[in-house]
Amino acid sequence: MSKRSRIAKIASIIFSTTMLSSLAGMPMCGASSFDSFADDAAHFSASQTNLAAGISTSAMHVYTGKSQETAKQNKSLDIKIVDIAESVLMAGQDLHVTAVVKNNSDHNATVSNIELVAQTQNNIRSTQIYDWLDGTSYKTKLLTTNPEVNVPAGSQQRVSLTVPAANLPWGRNDTWGVHGIEAHAIAKLDSKEVDISDRSLVVTSNGQATSPMPVNVVVPLTDSVDALSQTPSLFDELTGNVPEAETQRHAEANPEANSEKNSEPDSKPNSEPADVEDRGELTQKIHDYDVDGVHFLVDPIALKSPMIRTALATKQHATADLLPMYDADYAALAHTHQYEIARNIVSSSIAAGQNAINQPGIGYAYLEGNVDQSVLDLVRTSGIPGAIVPSDALSQRNSSYYTPSAHTKLPAANSELDVLVTDSEVNAAISGKLPAPKDGKPLDLDPVDARQASLALTAIHTFQAPNLSRPILISVPRQAVESPQTLTNVQAVLHAPWLSPASFAAMQKSPLSEAKYRALPENAPNDGEFSPKDMENLNQSQALLKQFSSSWVDKKTFADFVEQHSNRLLSTNFRSHTAARSTLLAALSEDSGIFQEIHFQPLSTINMISESAAIPARITNPFISPVQVTVRLKASDSRLFAPQPVKIVIPAKSTTSVSVPVEARGSGNLRVVLSITDDAGMAVGKPMNVDVRVRATWESTGTVIAVVLVAGILVFGLVKSIRKGRRSAPVDPEEFTSKLEAAKLAEEESLKADIDLPKLD
Repeated sequence: MSKRSRIAKIASIIFSTTMLSSLAGMPMCGASSFDSFADDAAHFSASQTNLAAGISTSAMHVYTGKSQETAKQNKSLDIKIVDIAESVLMAGQDLHVTAVVKNNSDHNATVSNIELVAQTQNNIRSTQIYDWLDGTSYKTKLLTTNPEVNVPAGSQQRVSLTVPAANLPWGRNDTWGVHGIEAHAIAKLDSKEVDISDRSLVVTSNGQATSPMPVNVVVPLTDSVDALSQTPSLFDELTGNVPEAETQRHAEANPEANSEKNSEPDSKPNSEPADVEDRGELTQKIHDYDVDGVHFLVDPIALKSPMIRTALATKQHATADLLPMYDADYAALAHTHQYEIARNIVSSSIAAGQNAINQPGIGYAYLEGNVDQSVLDLVRTSGIPGAIVPSDALSQRNSSYYTPSAHTKLPAANSELDVLVTDSEVNAAISGKLPAPKDGKPLDLDPVDARQASLALTAIHTFQAPNLSRPILISVPRQAVESPQTLTNVQAVLHAPWLSPASFAAMQKSPLSEAKYRALPENAPNDGEFSPKDMENLNQSQALLKQFSSSWVDKKTFADFVEQHSNRLLSTNFRSHTAARSTLLAALSEDSGIFQEIHFQPLSTINMISESAAIPARITNPFISPVQVTVRLKASDSRLFAPQPVKIVIPAKSTTSVSVPVEARGSGNLRVVLSITDDAGMAVGKPMNVDVRVRATWESTGTVIAVVLVAGILVFGLVKSIRKGRRSAPVDPEEFTSKLEAAKLAEEESLKADIDLPKLD
């Protein structure tokens, strides 16, 4: 027997033994041993023989040209597989593949002999799928060719490639299969030959899976980073500078509060942040994903929208639980030791669910990225029933050739926490990523490859041990929910013939996995988490805002606003958008403008001519609540001082006059500072400088001068009269008396002569 024959026989025996062991559902060897064998067998089969597949080597076609990545770098001419008609090719069906040749150059291209080739062997591991899509060459068989295609400059041409079922290089009786396909061609462009190719996957089934694996897909429904960033800032909400459309949407989301406001004109302002959108997109997601096997995790903030509440109440198939408010990052709370905040957020989330029609409860903690012991401890002590953990965050103690069941328990806070483990590779694939083995670079998958890779990975999971029921839990990454392609991938997975959609409750009640996991690290923060430094800055801002709230008449409204805007910063979605989070964090700081918004109206120079007076001023309150403030005056020296500050209540969105009593102790030109503070003296508004001309002695001095002038005139006249003496000669007394009597007699005679006077006898 030749060396090649001996090796082939040994490989065939090992392969048969492995498959028998898989069918029995019993572990045969560690994963490392199995992976090593599979690598050797795959590469040996590709390069030496294909006897195990029953296909003659003379029928094989070997293509060792450019890898897929190299081909993608050809910007002038490219070929792309854009459709595989059947996501799962059932036995007896023809293979229909559509490719597009795109010419981005300024020259016409002639593409001759477009070939469709395929792997004959079955890919039984995820690393083999990665190697194929990454461009690693394997022995393939030519399936079909397409005649010459002319592609004018700046245009594209669609090419349909069909392979009859009888010509497919794999057995019709195979329960399942994952085979790489490649569209490859040589094109002539500007007198040069260009090698173009693209790869994808064909997933096959004969539809005879005896025991389909239960599967459930977790879909988080949260606000995107863009939506969170567009939410009105704390400053805008405190001042009522919310756009009309936002106000209307907020009113719709809070009908009871809006009704009360209309019936009570003086009612308190609503303390809920304005709704960031009409929730139409989230509502549509609920309708789209409302199929068996889907479990929603909903941000309680969304429940303020009647559209969301109605959609959740009327869904027919999916189930739903709640995330923490604003989808708070449990990992960040654990790493910053914010256990009390975590408990408060959970409590408020539960309360929000009680107001919904179907009253969803708080769901399992949906963890992404690194998961460490401190996170599980926080989840356990916060009253969360369990956690959803990605498989790549855990490490098994003992290797196994099959993927374990999703349900397990992990130690947490001196007890145990119920944990459901999601398949990280499938999670990534449905969102358009294919994880790399070890420390390699993940692949970006186009829509067709993402769908096919998602199906292939679930098939591999199932048929590693087809007779051993191991429920599969898949979680859609938060950033991928908005993608229509993600929905397509989820729907394809849920309809795979080897899977059976199951409820989330069934996952929780499924038997515990026999897999044992190594202890988690104590502290393993994720990139982009809300850091201890961020928490320190937030605490400082909250302390200042708490002091500032002392001036508000409606302190609860203010406190609610601050709490909700603070919690929004803890959203897990901000991990990948730290700059947006930093902007929102700065909007709570001392530089936000909030602390300078209560202000004085401009005031001209004041002339003060008395020792006591009142400085007049007008203060504007732009906030939606009345404020009680203290107006204080401070002069640059002791010539002017205010005996006591003045307290005043300023109605919401109005301007009020105030007079500050002052006393003068001297004269001069002064600059005084009018400030707006709370009772404790903390500034709650913008101060204003006022110029004052103090002439405190002018009033008394003027009075004295007037008195002195009048007295001087009197004294002057008197003195002058005395000095000049009498101005006429003296009159003789006898002469004066005789003349006086003569005058009397003359007057009597005159009266007697008047005929009109009555006569007295």
